[in-house]
Amino acid sequence: LMMIVAMPYAISSLRLSDLSGAARVFGDYNAIRNPPLKALGESLSGILFAGDKNPARNLPGRPLVDLVSGLLLLTGVLVAILNARKPRYFLPLIFALALAPVAFLTLNSPDFRALTAVLPLLALFFGLGISALYRSLLAAAARRLLRVGLLALLVFNLVWLWRDLFGVWPGLDTVTDTYHTRVAQLAHYLDRTAGDIPTLVCEAQSAPGRALSSTDLLLLMMNRKQAPLRFADCGTGLVLLNGGGIR
Repeated sequence: LMMIVAMPYAISSLRLSDLSGAARVFGDYNAIRNPPLKALGESLSGILFAGDKNPARNLPGRPLVDLVSGLLLLTGVLVAILNARKPRYFLPLIFALALAPVAFLTLNSPDFRALTAVLPLLALFFGLGISALYRSLLAAAARRLLRVGLLALLVFNLVWLWRDLFGVWPGLDTVTDTYHTRVAQLAHYLDRTAGDIPTLVCEAQSAPGRALSSTDLLLLMMNRKQAPLRFADCGTGLVLLNGGGIR
């Protein structure tokens, strides 16, 4: 029965490999360009140490979790392995093994977009590590100290996140380039002034099928879609204007 069910899928996967399950799971991953062991090591490093370098997905250089939380997470994984005979510990391990190729085998590792598949499991193992550590402490004073330590860990992460997100991240050159900060500032300015100040935008004729130009991005970012803007090819033509006005 399994052969009858599997054979049509195997044949269709060989004929149309782009539509196979493996192609959908691994996407553009190439084992030659990024070997599996290297991708796995970089992804684990991204969780605990390096982080995703892409400013569109992460604060550059910031790991997914801090080192203490990472140790608690690894403790939870170890507890699950030691108690793998019990279904409540075995099932998360099975899910982790099934999702590991999707999360870790990426072309540009570490990639936090791929790690979203295992975020619930990481949170589960983190909680399991805390629970195991809490149960191992028999003294009431030690358990109170653990609660205080977890609260301090939360405060530390909030302060760290606030400083990086609102202090370090906006000033990075990679962030400015990725989010087109200068164009966004111009769009904000024109939203406030285009109705009162005659404005001329120097832009050559757009070529069909080309990437978005700065003017295209400017118009997309503006909230006033009916702003009275004028356009001219200032590079090849002579423009006579009075502050953007037409006589």
